[in-house]
Amino acid sequence: MNLIRLLTEFCDRFGFNSHRQNILADLQMALQLLAQANCQRVYIGGSFVTNKEYSNDFDERPRADGRRKGTREVMVATMT
Repeated sequence: MNLIRLLTEFCDRFGFNSHRQNILADLQMALQLLAQANCQRVYIGGSFVTNKEYSNDFDERPRADGRRKGTREVMVATMT
């Protein structure tokens, strides 16, 4: 899937209020830094990938392998 399309879908799904959109702006900066460091995959977890209206932050896990079992994470970027 195209990276821009994937990020757009992620932002549309989880950026449903101005509070979350501010968090997404921080996430976009983090993704740019990870891409510069040749990170291949990024998983986002925690309360941000729920319907919680005012999530405090996002849990970001750059990974070379698969996601951790038993966690709620969404792969937001495959940078290859």
